[in-house]
Amino acid sequence: MGLAVTGSLGILIIAKRNGHISSVKAVIERIERTNFRISPRIIQSVLHKAGES
Repeated sequence: MGLAVTGSLGILIIAKRNGHISSVKAVIERIERTNFRISPRIIQSVLHKAGES
C-alpha cells in the first residue's frame, strides 16, 4: 500500500524538524514521568537523530 509507519518517538523527531517543538529530550522526559517506558538505548538513538546527543 505504500504507507509509512512512524512511531511516537519518530513523530517527535518530525515535530522538531518542522519547528513544532524545540526539544525532543524535554518531551521524552515528560513522557517518562507517565507509565510510558522507553529503553535508554532507544532514547539515545532518537536524541541522536534529532541532533540532541
